[in-house]
Amino acid sequence: EQELREITALFKAPQGVFLSRCIRCNEALIKIPKEDASGLVPVYVYETQEGFSKCPSCRRVYWTGTHRREMLKELKKLLGGDYEG
Repeated sequence: EQELREITALFKAPQGVFLSRCIRCNEALIKIPKEDASGLVPVYVYETQEGFSKCPSCRRVYWTGTHRREMLKELKKLLGGDYEG
């Protein structure tokens, strides 16, 4: 937490920079239509989520579930109330 505060104090993080890269290979994620995620994510996830992204390198699929929301909430708390993720 302290390192994140120090870095963001020195370099203003642009909106949307956090959670925008693949956690496996660090490639920038590409938003994909929901239909493209069919068969690539669990059925429950497909039925309950709307936003999906895919890594162009390793092809891992991400979605905007509760884990992402909680992480963004923590970032907002650490970086200040005006951060929107």
